[in-house]
Amino acid sequence: MPAEKINLLLIEDTEADARMFLELMKDIPNNPVYIHHVENMSQAISYLLKEPVDIIVTDLNLGDSRGIDTVETLLKISTVPIIVLTGLDQHGLVFKVLERGAYDYFIKGELNGVWIFHVLMRAFYEKGRVIETNTKINLDNERNKFLIDQATTELRRAKENLDKIQTTLTELEKEVAKPLKKIMAQV
Repeated sequence: MPAEKINLLLIEDTEADARMFLELMKDIPNNPVYIHHVENMSQAISYLLKEPVDIIVTDLNLGDSRGIDTVETLLKISTVPIIVLTGLDQHGLVFKVLERGAYDYFIKGELNGVWIFHVLMRAFYEKGRVIETNTKINLDNERNKFLIDQATTELRRAKENLDKIQTTLTELEKEVAKPLKKIMAQV
């Protein structure tokens, strides 16, 4: 169980479906999930711009957003896992939204609190691993940038030294060429 609360945004415009989801989550003992419910995309966007959220659960068809557009809009304004609520007859659409970036899906009418909780915990912890991985990648990128900057500086110094050597060699060649011409002229 996570030590902190998990903030979940539930976007569902059908009151009965929202109430069912909330009731199922109440059955989980020591449930760390705090749920904020909104009814449409406009409210969701407003909430997401003001409040931190760990997971989004959304119906695909809302009053002001439908189908794939719902997920795509959420992906534009949030980086948290998005879990889709769908009806039984929407499997084709579900696969499309999963391809577009939704984390998982729940089928309305086939939900139980334990399964919901399992998927939410998996999404929460995987989100943490993604953030950890991205942090490691960013650190690796910073380290690589530092090493590249150092190598670039060393190469610049080496080129300056080579330029000095080339200048010295050119001057020596001129100095050696004069006496050599005299010697060659005498032979």
